[in-house]
Amino acid sequence: MTRVRRLAMGVDEEYLLLDARSRDLADRGPALVAATRPELGAQVRTRRWPAQLGVRTEPMVDSADLRAELDWLRTTVAAAARDAGCRCVAAGTPLLGGVPAARSAGPPASVPPQGAVPPRPGEAPPHGGPRDRADGPVCCCGIHIGPLDAEQAAELAAHLRPWLPVFVTLAANSPFAYGRDTGCASWRSARFGRRPAAARSNRAGPGGPDRPDPARAPHVRAPERRDGRSPCLRPSGRRPTLEVLVPDANADLDTVVLLAVLLRGLATALLPAVADRRPAPVVPEAWLRQSYAHASRHGLRGPGLDPLSGTEAAPRLLLERMVELAAPGIAAAGDVELVEGLLRRVRRLGGGAARQRAVHERWGGLEAVVDALALATSGADPGLLTPVG
Repeated sequence: MTRVRRLAMGVDEEYLLLDARSRDLADRGPALVAATRPELGAQVRTRRWPAQLGVRTEPMVDSADLRAELDWLRTTVAAAARDAGCRCVAAGTPLLGGVPAARSAGPPASVPPQGAVPPRPGEAPPHGGPRDRADGPVCCCGIHIGPLDAEQAAELAAHLRPWLPVFVTLAANSPFAYGRDTGCASWRSARFGRRPAAARSNRAGPGGPDRPDPARAPHVRAPERRDGRSPCLRPSGRRPTLEVLVPDANADLDTVVLLAVLLRGLATALLPAVADRRPAPVVPEAWLRQSYAHASRHGLRGPGLDPLSGTEAAPRLLLERMVELAAPGIAAAGDVELVEGLLRRVRRLGGGAARQRAVHERWGGLEAVVDALALATSGADPGLLTPVG
């Protein structure tokens, strides 16, 4: 019997910093990084916008250790934020305030009207303004799987590529932006996202016609922009890992752990195909783009598209298919009970976008949603994001 390789996983998270009173963006990121650096060291860092900061875990094999480290990182930065008069929030987009044009590189983009149709990934936004820093900060969750060399990571990326929309669906957590309901489950992905990119197995490389060459494939090399706005799947430029940057930041820690263990399980299950030099599935760009657009718009609720067949499929069915494919890897890591329990929870409570809207409906006003997200991010009271009834 072939021994299944057990991969390590790591998580990078970005957080919004919001003023404790106004809940608007607060430019205290550099100060908070300096305040927490003595305890967190290189695991905390500044981001492109001063109203953000980022943290990263060490590589972990055990899912319980990953959860514990994420909890420690969140608790530490949340405490520092409170001392600085602000709140640390894991969400894809700012919920309140105005687009911070003064801090951007260009004129402000308009805020989408309620129920707006999102642009297709890769297309210009329909509401005017550049799809760039002028639209304000967005926050993603990056997941690293390894160790893998660059060629392994590029090959594995090609096999994982059709499943990226499922991770967008599961992580969708940005329904509100600058005071309005966008009509999307993940406005961050719909507004700023491009189609998920990865190496294609039919490109010639050093191992033959079905082996991609990482040195000659710019679509798998780390792009210059590393701000989370271009959802992608790529070999890391800093670590011997494959990194996935598609998910929204999530206040619910269980969701983040679920994303990581599912990705690790799926990667583990697909590695034998990489080792055997089997070609990755050929996925038409149009189908992948449509699947990604459905995931951004609807999350777990609504129609979806299977990019492998081009046919309609409910998001929950696509999730089940992915879990079934990942099952050998999940079992090899000892995460079967954990995944089953967390998936039951998602089916019962819905995704992050649905929970945010439930809080908004129950309490009225986006201030309540911000407060619930802040408490959940800090671990103080994650139950506030649990719908009642």
